[in-house]
Formats: sequence, structure tokens, C-alpha cells
Amino acid sequence: MSSPRSLSACCPEPPLPTGADGRIHGRAEVVARIVESCAGPGAVPLVLVTGPAGIGRSAVLAQARARADDLGMSTADVPVVFAGLDVREVAGGIPGALGAEPESGESPWATLQRVLSGRRTRAVVFLDDAQRLDARSTSRLLGAVRGLANVPITFVCAVRTPADTTGPLAELVAAGLARVERLRPLPVAAVRGILVDRLGAKPAGGLAESLRDRCRGTPALVHAAVDGYLRGGVLRVVDQHAHLVGDRFPARPSGEPAPALPGGGADADGSAPEVLRALAVLHPLREAAPGLIARSLGRGEGRIRRLLREWCARGVLLPDRRGGFRFRVPMLAAVLAGRLGLFERRRIAQLAVAALIEGTATAPDEHYLADRMAEAGNLVDRDRAVAELHRRVDEVAAVDGDRAERWSRAAAKLCADPAAGAVLLHRRAVICARHRRFRRAVELADAALGAESLPAASAQELRIIRGLGWAGAGELAALRELADDGAAGVVVRAAARCLLGRWSDAHDLLVGNAPEWERDSATIHLGRLLRGTSGALLGRADEEPPRPEDEVAELLVDALTLHTGAHRTPATSAPRRAISSARAGNWDEALDRCRATLAAEPVHGAVPGLTVLFRDMATMLSARGRLSRADAVLAEARARNAPMPHLLLLAEAELAGLFGERDRARALLEEALRSAADLGVLGATAPVWRRLACWEARHGSPATASRCADRAADGDPVPVSARGERELARAVADEDRDAATAAITIAADLGDPFGYAGTVLAVAEHGLADRESASAAYRIFGELDALVPRARMRALLPAKELGEQGQAATVEENERLLARLVAEGLSNQQLAAVLATTEKSVEGRLSRCFKRAGYRSRAEFATATVNAEFFGAGAM
Repeated sequence: MSSPRSLSACCPEPPLPTGADGRIHGRAEVVARIVESCAGPGAVPLVLVTGPAGIGRSAVLAQARARADDLGMSTADVPVVFAGLDVREVAGGIPGALGAEPESGESPWATLQRVLSGRRTRAVVFLDDAQRLDARSTSRLLGAVRGLANVPITFVCAVRTPADTTGPLAELVAAGLARVERLRPLPVAAVRGILVDRLGAKPAGGLAESLRDRCRGTPALVHAAVDGYLRGGVLRVVDQHAHLVGDRFPARPSGEPAPALPGGGADADGSAPEVLRALAVLHPLREAAPGLIARSLGRGEGRIRRLLREWCARGVLLPDRRGGFRFRVPMLAAVLAGRLGLFERRRIAQLAVAALIEGTATAPDEHYLADRMAEAGNLVDRDRAVAELHRRVDEVAAVDGDRAERWSRAAAKLCADPAAGAVLLHRRAVICARHRRFRRAVELADAALGAESLPAASAQELRIIRGLGWAGAGELAALRELADDGAAGVVVRAAARCLLGRWSDAHDLLVGNAPEWERDSATIHLGRLLRGTSGALLGRADEEPPRPEDEVAELLVDALTLHTGAHRTPATSAPRRAISSARAGNWDEALDRCRATLAAEPVHGAVPGLTVLFRDMATMLSARGRLSRADAVLAEARARNAPMPHLLLLAEAELAGLFGERDRARALLEEALRSAADLGVLGATAPVWRRLACWEARHGSPATASRCADRAADGDPVPVSARGERELARAVADEDRDAATAAITIAADLGDPFGYAGTVLAVAEHGLADRESASAAYRIFGELDALVPRARMRALLPAKELGEQGQAATVEENERLLARLVAEGLSNQQLAAVLATTEKSVEGRLSRCFKRAGYRSRAEFATATVNAEFFGAGAM
């Protein structure tokens, strides 16, 4: 794509190169300085590019050579592939690389000077890994630089640090004959650019920052980490955003070399790599680590310490004031630890555990001992390890699912008592379910249910966990079998029926068999929960459901009531936090939470009860002009057989209405009503009836609109939100100003900014909103970056009501919305429907926008928009 002459605010030029043309992120300035040092009046004979291993010296040289080639300079690439390469050999190959041959008896330097004398264009010779030159060759090269001051040639040498920049080199720099370019660690923006290039997606908040900190801005390690995360399947892209599932470092196969690790440093028996691998596990033990490494390798501690000090001199390790050593780059420790063999890891863990128990070592990390016990397995005392791991699992189960599951797995393997082992299996299943790892939870539930002497309450919990996992995975056949399995118990069968959406069946089963489950202490609480929840959904006020008393009951109720107000539980689960953020108007946070929830599912298994999450996500995306992405979200929800499908059909109808598909929108609303009737949840259909009333008032019959408004009050009791829908339907159907005022008042009290603003917009489009409410709604849409309804509201407000926003800002906002819609792939016809204008008007607006920004086509415009958003310009 050609560079535009000027870019509009909606599509600013990305702050970093995209990398698609071979450019490297975060190095544009240093590459420009290198090229400048090779050309023009400020050219010098020598440029030294320095930096630690993995910092990207070779990539910088390659980019500098490409730039020099573009400028018409003659270039030669001379890699120093082995130590001891004589500089005369290097010089002798340069004339041939430049298309000239030495004359008989002529020295390489004389040939070089003859070939280059009188040339107008400068020659540039690139030497990578010049630290491999021996000391004599390095001295000769530096000495020859003075004689090349008047020859049009520059040597660009890459040297790994630590490098000696004193002596002759410092004198050359002082004389203006050499320059040193030290490559610095990448900034966060450059790491973000690498992620965008590799994944074709925008990194979620904090991902680029975390990766930069862990890798200390070393490009080779950033790429290695991304490779490891992708290989492990924990770096997932959802809705064009990249999320890291969990917070663990990536592991690499043991056969792969560690990136960014300098060569050399091995002692005579080649044990240096083993030393570093052991240190990757033992470095938290500080001053005790060298001795433990020596024991694990059967070496002297003095030799180990010498090796570690050598790695400090090379910049790989940092010394500790207490005599220990740590890695300068945390990710390098993780990469090296991932290369440990199984026995090697277990033996090192065994030594660490023994040192901590004996008191000869201490670890500042409270989790270190349990981590090593889990790795050591039966090399440590079984009973002691089981007790310690079990205790620590209880301490971290609520906050750290990774560790809790790993430790409980290790404890179960070490436990010799079958009855205790079954208890541990049950605990593992509950922990996995609690952290929404349903695939593993189902596997553990199956294993535990096959064990003997399992308490009845535990068996019931495991069957419910298994049902939750099946519901999330869409395994409806297995769930239906459980729902009708007489041996499973009344409460378990009722839970399965609720998960299938068979609310009436579940309620009738519980009511009809109440004496059976109410006399059992293991079932009475959950039975009352399910009876009250299903009764509330069906509009049957049997009783107020109690609050969940345990983790499994909370999980079940959370899955069943995410989409209703029938039972409120604390917003502790990720889906509930996402929905709560959306309701509170924190849309960026809500969308990030939604994507994170969905990103975790391929890793840990599908989560049940996400209907409202999908609906809210689609609503937010469509309001922001991400219509194709909203449609993709709804398609994913449909493919999952999500419960309460009428809520998704309602969102799909709204999207169809935006696209101008009026008949399809009405058909979807009717399908939503049929679906709700099939489930017996007519009390949850007020929003559908209200939208159907709006459709009839605008496109159909006023009488039908009035009848739909009457149906918006179906159900008993009628919740506050449903009363608001009824008043809004009445306002639209009958042009009732009092009903409009009541609807706005109710919406204002619900604590949902977008719901309030949407209510005001609906009545404003019928001329029933007061100026103050309309202006407030317009402001709210702006704060949410809800450009689509904001544009609709703007068309209803007089210019003086737009506040501080002037004509130029209005034009910019219109162009920003247009850019988003074009990037979504909408046709001109669809654009006209969304913007409530004509196709001819759309063509004119696109033409003016292209001309102003310097774009030649729709594709260029869309590409620039996507790039700008990926690099952080604009809300997503």
C-alpha cells in the first residue's frame, strides 16, 4: 500500500512498521542511523552494532543492507562463521563480491582501494558475528580503518556484548572514523507490533507489557515465548484479540536450543548447559543453589561457582548480594527449565525439598516447596508430601487454579489409600470446575465415580459437575440420558433438565417428589435451590431460592441464572464479571473479559450458561460498528446450542434491523417467542414483545403494535425491567408521552447506562423524549464509543444540543464510524441501511474520505483502519 499524503484521524499511520515488508519492530531509528553512517557527507569507515545475544543484531544488519541496496550502494555480506577467520581473507573476498578481481601480486587491501577509488557510490560490507574474529584480525581491521578514511567504503560489524569498546576503537570513535550503535531492549510498542504480526490480532490489555517484562525486550526470546505459547495452545485469538490463557511461562521441547543464550562458557567436561538448567529451577534458593547444583551433577562446588561467575560476565546471570545467582531475563530461566529431562527435574526437585526441610536453604516464594514436592514425586516422603500438598491446595484453591490442580494431581498420585484417593479425586474435580476447567473436571468426575466408598453428597456433586461439563460442550445426548436416569436421583435429574432448558419438567419433578429429596440432608439444599430458581423463571412464586452453600451449588446456579435476575450471586465468576462490567457501562473491560472467557474454553473446556455473555458481547460490538464481528459471535453461540436461545434470536433480530433486513428481523422475533414458549419461560419475553411492538409501529399495524405492548407485561410477578419494557412498548405503540416518561424513569434506576440511553433513543425516534434526556443519552453513547446509536441520536438533535462538539469533530466521528463499517466488509447497500441514508450518499462520503486521506481504494482504507486499531488507536 502506498503511503497516503495525509491521514485522517480515524485511520492514523501505525506508529511502528507492520513487519509485512521485512522491517523489524523497534529498530527503525537505529537502522536509519546505520544507513546514514554509510552514505552522505557524514559517512564513516566503521560502524559497530553491539548488543547481547538475541537482541536482533543480524536482523538489523539485514535491514540496513536492504536499505543500502535501495539507495544504490554496492553491498557485500561476509558472515564470520568460525573463530580465527583472518581479516585478510575477509578483505580478499570483497572485490569479487563487488564485481572486480585482484591483479597479480596485489594485496587484498590494495585491490580494495583500487576498485573503490573514483567510485561515486559507496560500498558497504556487512560482517555478522564479528566477535568471532581472533584478536590479531580484529587489531588489523581497526588499524586499516584509518587508511580507508578517503575510500568510499564502510564496514558494518555486528558484535555480541560484552565487547571491548576501549583502546583503538575508542580512538577511532573520537576521531570521527567509527560509530557504535548499541541495540537496546525493545519497548512495549515494538513487542505489541511483533504480536500483531505473528497473530494477526490485537494483544489483550497487559499481554505485550507482560511479555516485554518477562523477556526484558529481547526479540529472540519474545519470538521463542510466542512459539511456546502457541505450541502449548494457550495463546488464543478471539474476536481479533489475542489472549494468554493462564499466567505460566511457556515450555519448550528439550531438544531445542535456548534462544538468546551466548555460546561458550562450558568447562572441559561440557557441563555448563546442565548447570544453567539446574539453576533455572534452583535459583530461588539463592546462596544454597550452587551447592545443590554441584550435588546434582557430581561436581565440585568451586567449579560450579566459577562457571556461574563466567555467565555473569557474559550478562546472562546477575549475582546476588547473598552469594546466589539469578537470570537477567526471567523468560530464559523458564525456557531452560522446560528443557530438563524428567529424571533430571525430579532429582533436582528432590534435592531442593530436602534442603528446605533440613533448613539448609530457604525460599522467598511460599509456593516453592509444594511445587518441588509435586515434581519430585515418590523421591520424597509420600505421607509428608501428601499432607503438605493437601494443605496448600486448600489455601490456594480459590485464587490459583493452575497450582491447586497441579498439586492435587500430585497428591492423588502419591496417595496409597484408595478411600483417601477418591476424596482427592473429588476435590480435584471440584477445583477444576470452580475454575471453569470443565473438560478436565468431567474426566476426574468419571474416575472418582468409579471409586468405592464415595460419600453420597460427593457423588451427587460429581454427577452435577459432569452435567455442567456436558452442557458446556453441547453433549446434549449424554445430558438427556442423565435427565431421565432414575438411578441418578431426583435432584441430579432436575439439574440436568434445567441445563437442557426443560424448566417446567424440572420444576414438576421437584414438586412431585419433594418428600423424597427433602428428607435427605445431602439433597435438600440443592433441591430447594433448583425449585426456587426454576419457579422464578416460570413465573411460579413457589419460594425464594436460598443462597448456595457450597462451590458446586454456586456453579450450578451461576450457570442457570446468568441470563436472568431470578437469583443474584456475587459477580465472582469470569462470565458474571463480564456481564456486570457491561451493565455498568465499562465496555472496554467487559469486552476484554468476554474474550478472555471464550479464549479459555479451547484450553479448559466449554463453560455452560454463556447465553447472556454472547448476547451482550454482540450488542456492544454492533453498537460500536463491529457488525460482522457481532454476527460471528452470534453464530458461535448458535453453534453451541446455548440455553435460552430466544435471547440470542433477539440480538440477531436487532442486527438484522441494522442491516435493513426488516422481514428477517420480524421473523427472528417471532422465532424467539416460539422458542421461549417451548421452554415455558414466557415471563422472560418482555424485551421481545417490546421490539415487536416497535417493529409494528414503524413498519406494520398500529393495532398490532398495541397488542404486542399488552403482551410485554406477560408473567407474574413482573420484574422492574419488564415493567420498563412494557411502558416503552406502550409509548411507542400508542405515542403515549406519559408511558415514555415512565419508561425513561425506570431505565434510569436500573444502573445500566446503555439501557437507559437506548430507551431514550427509542422514544426520541417517536418525538417523545425531552431535550435533557436526549442530550444525556447522546453523551452516554459517546462515552461508550457506541457510534451507531450515537449517529442515530445525533440526527434527532438540533446542532445547539450537541454541546462542545463542533462541525469538524462531527465530521471526524462520522468518518470514524464509516471506517469501522468499511473495515467490517459491509457493502454500500448495508452501509446505507446502518447510516440511515442512501447508497449515493454513501458513495459520496467514501469518495471524500478517500481523497482527503490519500487512499486509492476501499481495500487500502480498510487495511489502514485495521492496522491503526491493532496498534492501539481507537477503542475496540
